[in-house]
Amino acid sequence: MVEAARTPEDTLQIRYIVTGALDRICLAGPAPSVRRDGLWRTTCFEVFILADDTPGYFEANFSPSSEWAAYHFDSYRVNMKPVPVSAPPHIVTARNDDRFITDVQFYPSCVSPTAKWRFGLSAVIEAIDGTLSYWALAHAPGNPDFHHLDCFALELAATALS
Repeated sequence: MVEAARTPEDTLQIRYIVTGALDRICLAGPAPSVRRDGLWRTTCFEVFILADDTPGYFEANFSPSSEWAAYHFDSYRVNMKPVPVSAPPHIVTARNDDRFITDVQFYPSCVSPTAKWRFGLSAVIEAIDGTLSYWALAHAPGNPDFHHLDCFALELAATALS
């Protein structure tokens, strides 16, 4: 499950909730909150943002460990560039026997605050046998592809909460 809100200050708050047989999931332990590429190769959470007045789109990845990454693409998978952020995301993960929750709060300063934002919210979950599963609010036809426009399924106007 995922919950998302865009505050009047344009901070994005996302809560990712994973339930089930957690002993069968690879879950990174705590680490320093630093930028790290390749988080999608194991359990991580992702947000894709497309602003209606900005070319291209933004992607951010969040590990339950608190590591993160942020990128901008000029168009569908074209010209991926790391994005500077005004402050690193705040990532907190809590776990009990049957669920873990990763809360993310960050300010996507590279996305226009006056625009309507379309979101793709997704997760990559790695099983202990190395199998990856792909979860999203919406999937495009065919193989999992969170970059596809069909995955940008949630719209939030400026200063709106959801």
